[in-house]
Amino acid sequence: MEKYKKGQFAPVYLLYGTEAYLINETKQLLIENVLHEDEMDFNFSQFDLEETPVETALEDVETLPFIGERRLVFMQNPFF
Repeated sequence: MEKYKKGQFAPVYLLYGTEAYLINETKQLLIENVLHEDEMDFNFSQFDLEETPVETALEDVETLPFIGERRLVFMQNPFF
């Protein structure tokens, strides 16, 4: 959490477990610290992989950020 507040982020995070509250809290921390409010429309995406092919989500991941330094993409319900 301290690294988030300093602007230090890993390229990929895996949030896994049965504690939905902790997962949602971590996702909210990422949203608040990775992107500025004016970047959210262009650089934030969320996919439910039960409804969307993983290829579509990965295509979005590989897209360069627009009006900002980073993209934030959440993929939920993976089935690997």
